[in-house]
Amino acid sequence: TCPGGLRDIQTIAWVAMRHFDAATLEELVEHDFLSPAELAELIECQNFLWEIRFALHITANRNENRLLFDLQRQIASLLGYEDATQLAVEQMMKRYYRTVRRVMELNQMLLQLFKRATLGHTQALEIQPISEAYQRRGRYIEVLDDDLFSRQNEEILRLFLLVAKNSNIQEIYAPTLRLLRNARRALTSPLQENPACRKVFMEILKHPRGITALSLMHQHGILSSYLPAWRKIEGQMQFDLFHAYTVDEHTHRLLLNIDRFSQAEQKDEFPLGAILINQLPKKGLLVLGAIFHDIAKGRGGDHSKLGSKDAIDFCKLHGMNDHDGRLVAWLVENHLVMSITAQRRDISDLEVIALFAEKVRDAAHLSYLYCLTVADICATNEKTWNNWKGSLLRDLYFSTQRVLARGKEKPIDAKARVKEIQAKAKKELIRRGLKEKDMDELWSRFKSDYFLRHQPTQVAWHAEAILKHHHDEPLVLMSKHTTRGGTELFVYSKDKPKLFATVMTVLDNKNINVHDANIMTSKDNYALDTFVILEQDGEPIIQLSRIQSIRKALEKALASENPKLPKFRKLARIMKPFNVATHVSFLPSARHGTSMMELITLDTPGLLAKVGDTLYRCNVTLLAAKITTIGERAEDFFILQNQSGTALDEPQQQQLSDALTLALKSSN
Repeated sequence: TCPGGLRDIQTIAWVAMRHFDAATLEELVEHDFLSPAELAELIECQNFLWEIRFALHITANRNENRLLFDLQRQIASLLGYEDATQLAVEQMMKRYYRTVRRVMELNQMLLQLFKRATLGHTQALEIQPISEAYQRRGRYIEVLDDDLFSRQNEEILRLFLLVAKNSNIQEIYAPTLRLLRNARRALTSPLQENPACRKVFMEILKHPRGITALSLMHQHGILSSYLPAWRKIEGQMQFDLFHAYTVDEHTHRLLLNIDRFSQAEQKDEFPLGAILINQLPKKGLLVLGAIFHDIAKGRGGDHSKLGSKDAIDFCKLHGMNDHDGRLVAWLVENHLVMSITAQRRDISDLEVIALFAEKVRDAAHLSYLYCLTVADICATNEKTWNNWKGSLLRDLYFSTQRVLARGKEKPIDAKARVKEIQAKAKKELIRRGLKEKDMDELWSRFKSDYFLRHQPTQVAWHAEAILKHHHDEPLVLMSKHTTRGGTELFVYSKDKPKLFATVMTVLDNKNINVHDANIMTSKDNYALDTFVILEQDGEPIIQLSRIQSIRKALEKALASENPKLPKFRKLARIMKPFNVATHVSFLPSARHGTSMMELITLDTPGLLAKVGDTLYRCNVTLLAAKITTIGERAEDFFILQNQSGTALDEPQQQQLSDALTLALKSSN
């Protein structure tokens, strides 16, 4: 039932039999609904889809008509595809998606022709002249000269420019679509090689509704006729659980997201994007950055750098000035930097913000990159974006903006920042009736890092609960209001071995996702651990009974003297086709006396509990963690110290790397 599948072809046949007494697709040629070339294309597509369906039935050993994810590898092998630069399954699916798009276009054209022939509907539509060569017929655009596209190739693009200029136009009239298809197939070189075509394309790019035109160009294969590199990513899938769409369709959705930033009804979902999109000096540069950001995927090598070179070449060919060309190329090369920094780095660390600000350079680059990053994440799959990620990116944006405005000559004073946070928290606590003497006594036990990593409201919340907690049992708090789009979990307890692993074990067994962890101890060895947690669907935990259940389970586990790791849930069926090798790497640390470790591995039940247990066995102290799940891959970031309170030396790094690889081997 998916668009472009066998059901689309069956629909054509059913309508033909019912209304035109055509028993076969071949008879549609006799009724002038299909040309011989279009019939050959339709039959070619049908035969390939039948091959896929037959292989699917053999592989599943049942009447299965869904091309399920965990069957695709076997089907590709059965049909003779072999791994090369692209995986065999990616090669097969690329042909599948391209076939589906061809069927969809033919289906759209034929059903419009059927409707016209049976109902006379399109003849009754209002006709409005647009120019000497074009008119609007209802919501369709129609060309008046059958030879115009083949005679003047730039008119292929002008058709879409007129769509941008006329908001009433939504589709292409069927006879015009046929002329467009014929002209597209007759091209002997990319349209961008024609100076007249380049001029029209730049008009589309600069038009406020240019993305609407680009979307229709993508739908009808004109974007690939213009950009040779776009043709290479058409139908290019990535065999993982993170990228739900082909590369071209992902980019298309990214463009639509950029368009959404300008729509009034989207202000609640994208409050910062809605402001910044209207402040960008040239929105067209952002659109170009979007078009090229993934255009080099599937070639091998670093797609960001390869795409950046493609972008530079495009900008030079189209006569753009050097400044604009460099900005587009910078966006393409750095399109992942803001996402990685926000989700996999410690953005409460002033050094991390300073390094990011140095890479961004100025406020304009920051605004362009923010818009591209948000649109990119939202276009990856329907479940990727949530309030947590939105909050992280906004925090990073504003922190970087402050650094850029202040300038390198005026670095942020950490001591002044601690005093400011304490003063704001103290004012709130005095209002609630707490004594200043008690606060000062409590906070004298805390290190400055604690205050730098928390907002005044959090400091006040923690302090009030600790001061009212008069016994030695662990204190577990869960916020009633969302923190960065998630639920904040705070653990205050005498520090003990395996505390992090214990918390992770309980949360995993409660089917909770952990996204952020700040692990710290007071001067007198009390744990002051903060976590941001979410439900599996990316929503904060708000149900009171759920909160109470989690708190009680944590209090019980933390009260145990020697907790053991239990058996974890089994690996989900959809994860079984994947084998992600565990990779441990140590990065240059932004903070003196700490080690930054990145762990990439298969996302398995109990992963963080096993990591915590391994850190304990290797005598390594965890200071902070950023937890990122990308489909089947866990890409987690940890800030560590050895027991001496310094960075891990090379032998300690190697010991930890080996221990983690061994501990997680059974998970993979």
